[in-house]
Amino acid sequence: MKGLYPGQILTAVGVDCNNGIYPVCYAVVESENLSSWTWVLELLGDDMDLCKQSKFTFISDRQKVFPSADQRYCLRHIHENMKGSFRGKLYKDMLCKCATATTIPEYRSAMEELKAFNNKAHSWLCKIPPLHWSRSHFSDM
Repeated sequence: MKGLYPGQILTAVGVDCNNGIYPVCYAVVESENLSSWTWVLELLGDDMDLCKQSKFTFISDRQKVFPSADQRYCLRHIHENMKGSFRGKLYKDMLCKCATATTIPEYRSAMEELKAFNNKAHSWLCKIPPLHWSRSHFSDM
C-alpha cells in the first residue's frame, strides 16, 4: 500500500471442493517479513483451531508456516526464481508439465524431457524436493 499509511496486505485464501478460491483472512502490516507472517498465521491458527491433528496444506514461497501442516511451494515463486537463470516460455511450459504430472512415471518423463533440453535447468530443479511442488508426489491426506 502506498500513500499516507504505507504497508503490505497479507492474505490467506482457501480452495473449496469446486476449486473456488475464497479469502480466509487478511491483515495490514508495516512490511512483509517473517515476524508479520508469524503473527497473522498464529492468529489464523487460533481462530480456526488448527491443532497438530488437523489435516491441512499451506502453499507458500518456501516458508514453513505450520509444523504440522503439509507444505507446498508456490509454483509462481519457483518459476520467478528459475527465470534468474533460465528464461523463456519453453522453460515455463516444461516446469508446469513437471509440476502438473499426476503420476511419478509422468513426472520422471517430464523431468527427462527437461534434462534433454537443458541439463543445468534440470539440475537446478532437482534441488527442490518434488513432494513440495509436483502433484505426482503430493500426499493423499
